[in-house]
Amino acid sequence: MAKPPAHPILANVLKFHPAPDTGRNALLTVIPIAVSLVVISLVLDPAHGMAGMMGAMGAMAGRTAPPRTRLKVLIGVGVALLASQAIGMSVASIPWLLPPVLAAWTLLVEFGWHGLQLGPPGPLNTLFAAAFGSYMATEGWSYGRLLPATALDFVVAAAASMALILLMPNRPARMAVDKAVRSVDGFVHHPDDTPAHEVARLRSRAHADVHNAWWVLNDGVPPEGRRAPSEAWTALRDRLLASHLELEEAMRLESFPSASVELPEQVEHTPLGRPSRSYLLRTAAERGSRPLMVAMRAATGVLFAATAMELLPFGRTYWAVLSVLIMLHMDQSRADMTIRAILRVLGTVVGLAAYLGIVAAHPTDWARVVIVIAAVWCMEALIPHQYGLSVIFITIFALTLTPVAAETQALLIARDRIEETVVGLLVGIGVIQVVGRRAPVLLVRSQYRRTLRSMMPVLRDLEAGTANSAEGMVHRNHLVHEIVRGSGVLSATRPDAPTALQRWSRVDRVVTETGYDLMACCWHSGDTPAPWARRIHSDIALLMASLPPISTMNLDADRVCRDVETIREQIVRSM
Repeated sequence: MAKPPAHPILANVLKFHPAPDTGRNALLTVIPIAVSLVVISLVLDPAHGMAGMMGAMGAMAGRTAPPRTRLKVLIGVGVALLASQAIGMSVASIPWLLPPVLAAWTLLVEFGWHGLQLGPPGPLNTLFAAAFGSYMATEGWSYGRLLPATALDFVVAAAASMALILLMPNRPARMAVDKAVRSVDGFVHHPDDTPAHEVARLRSRAHADVHNAWWVLNDGVPPEGRRAPSEAWTALRDRLLASHLELEEAMRLESFPSASVELPEQVEHTPLGRPSRSYLLRTAAERGSRPLMVAMRAATGVLFAATAMELLPFGRTYWAVLSVLIMLHMDQSRADMTIRAILRVLGTVVGLAAYLGIVAAHPTDWARVVIVIAAVWCMEALIPHQYGLSVIFITIFALTLTPVAAETQALLIARDRIEETVVGLLVGIGVIQVVGRRAPVLLVRSQYRRTLRSMMPVLRDLEAGTANSAEGMVHRNHLVHEIVRGSGVLSATRPDAPTALQRWSRVDRVVTETGYDLMACCWHSGDTPAPWARRIHSDIALLMASLPPISTMNLDADRVCRDVETIREQIVRSM
């Protein structure tokens, strides 16, 4: 008799995900942290080295970005991290002020991080620095002791990390190209019986990864006239171009763009990169944007967790805040966050038991340094595979940073951490289920309106014959960005509202096809004015005006499909 299928949440909790090169990637992550910890421990002492570890962890920001972008990210994160710790220390002695200040800071940092699309590992370390600073202030650490240690740890780790990148300058591009090639292969060679919504997800993921790979690859090109690109860079470009061609042909065969075009020429004339920071932040601030919702959800969780810890007669605020942020700081579905909440509790309990065993062994300060480094490597190596196992080492790492005077104190700390974790879990699950529960429709409607709106400047450029001007290239870049983001938003929100968003997959397809047909017009028309673009511009404006204001109320997706398909057919006939 066949065994009954496991509960989906239980199955995901126990699942061990395959991931390539995790041990090597974890080693490259832990080397800068280890260098920083050892150097500061030698220059000052191990206590300062470990107290400043928030700086070393913050220096891992932007680790998948190419060198020039990584340097900019590090400068911004370094300033934000020190400001975060100073804010936490400033309000540590004012209990009633701590929750709203931490929540406001969380809202700002989360919005900036996701609005600018800074990527993994997310703003967790920057935000936790504030909570950790408030804790260390109550333990007698002054600004003059903690902030310099954090700054030194950050500078040394960032320098070591950048040195590794300069030794392997093509590694970020190679990783991005590898990911794009895998995604394209997954889409092009999917089984014939793959459900339509899964094919749409694979297609969206493939195009998003190709788009990101071109951005990373082009970021590594030296300024014109400095020197020719290296052979390794050229080989990566050729590989990505071949994969992009394969994706284009597969989409053409599915009538994705309605016209076949010369992709090598597109690559030369299309701005394959991210829009400006001002554009990203402006669109992120619009009603119904995903960065804004993620920021509000995380800030709400921090506010309630911190308030609960101030009202309850036990525990510390910083650990409950960490527990909530680990669940809510990234842009994930409610189901994924619920699974992370369960794994957080299970991993914390096991990690606390391991920590008590470490304390019972009475490790020296330098032994604790080794334990911290080993814990960081383990958690980095395990996060892609199984989050619950990684939480064990996250717990060991976080608790080992602060020394204890005796085993009895360690037992009290362990008890408090369990209580604080439970508080964070309850608050986190409550926020997950309440904040943004009706948001999927709002997010999808807002994004597709934004995608349609991004077509209008491109149509004006086509009408004027300025599609290949500098401003026209920017408008096309915005259009490609919104197309990619639109498919990504639908894929990310569908698990939270599969019934409500069932028919929006067709909207995704037709809007995306319309956008790429419009791009094909730019590639074919060049600098020749296209009078027909005025009529298409008016039709899109009328369609947007006919739609009700953005809200959580669902629309007739079939009607939107018909209207957009009519517009698309006019574009195709005009080519």
